[in-house]
Amino acid sequence: MDNKLCSQECDRLAQQCESLVAEIEQLNLSHNCLLAELADIKNSRTWLIITKFKQNPIFRIIGRLLLDCFHYINVALLLGKKSFLSHKSIEQTAINTENHTYQFPQLISLHKYQVNTPISLVIICYNKSQELPFVIGAIAKNTLQPDLIILCDDGSTDNSLAVFIEHCNLHQLNYQIVQEPTIKNAFRLNTLRNKGVSACLDGLVIILDADHVPSRTHIEAHVNLHLSNPHPVLSTGPRLEYANSDCSGAVNFLWGHEPVSMMQPAADKPIANWTGVLVSNMGMCKQAIIDLGGFDPIYDGNYGFDDIDFTYRAWLAGYFFASCFESYIIHIPHPPSLGNRNNQINRRKFENKYHINPKYPHVVERLTRTSWHNYLDYLHNENI
Repeated sequence: MDNKLCSQECDRLAQQCESLVAEIEQLNLSHNCLLAELADIKNSRTWLIITKFKQNPIFRIIGRLLLDCFHYINVALLLGKKSFLSHKSIEQTAINTENHTYQFPQLISLHKYQVNTPISLVIICYNKSQELPFVIGAIAKNTLQPDLIILCDDGSTDNSLAVFIEHCNLHQLNYQIVQEPTIKNAFRLNTLRNKGVSACLDGLVIILDADHVPSRTHIEAHVNLHLSNPHPVLSTGPRLEYANSDCSGAVNFLWGHEPVSMMQPAADKPIANWTGVLVSNMGMCKQAIIDLGGFDPIYDGNYGFDDIDFTYRAWLAGYFFASCFESYIIHIPHPPSLGNRNNQINRRKFENKYHINPKYPHVVERLTRTSWHNYLDYLHNENI
């Protein structure tokens, strides 16, 4: 019997070793691709011309003077605008951290994740049959396995459900499916999140989108964020992005303001009033989500503010927003699900509900998302 167990353990370790070797080979290939990309860019005519301009002392002096002029012009314009704004309108551009109008319907008890309690993953899906194999495969390779994976499907018209079942069975993952009827452009994001959380085991709930590939340490990092902090935690992590829809090419490490907005230095230091944690990479105790009132379905059917609504309430209740790089996910690029992602309808719903207007500072607005495809178009080289 002992020999059989030893043999099984050796086989398991051998499989893990093969998997690690394959990942190392893939990383080496990516590394070589990046080096080739950098070499191509640095050898390009555009790069050489820009380098010559930068090295020329006359152009550097002129550039410095122009930047200073633009800076003073912007400062003058800003001061001019402020003089015409009323005190009331200035207050409406940001959350007043000292006077919140929202009241919880009942007394909120903060819940802390307990060690060795179940871990459930909720995956929100709509027509992601091409992406799900990458996502489920990455979950199967995680250093810590979930006790249950729940696919919450928004009435997919492709074979997403069949692909999900096939790959969960392939990797021997325990799963469950929550499915809504097919309705065109329903976008029932918060309804699906609520139903997914209800189906979870009592313990930690981690929510993902079906086009977000988790890191190998993703689940373990979320758990450690909860266990290593003395305060009740809402855990999160950075969102990166693949260059291509087949998860190939270089990974984009700078996705707009998201890495900035997810930072809270310590539980006793206030989080920025314009911030928001994206629920597509969020971990929290099931009972905590329920007690906070869950995700408000008034935002269903439109884009945006569904995340901010929930995390704003979590912040008001006193949860610590903890994050680390090891809990990152990598987004698989795709065309927008709703075509034009105009969030003005949901913005008005948020403002009517909380009587505040969360607004990113100008310096943060400048950190808008730039995908790899923008760089590719700029360089006119689709093979990079």
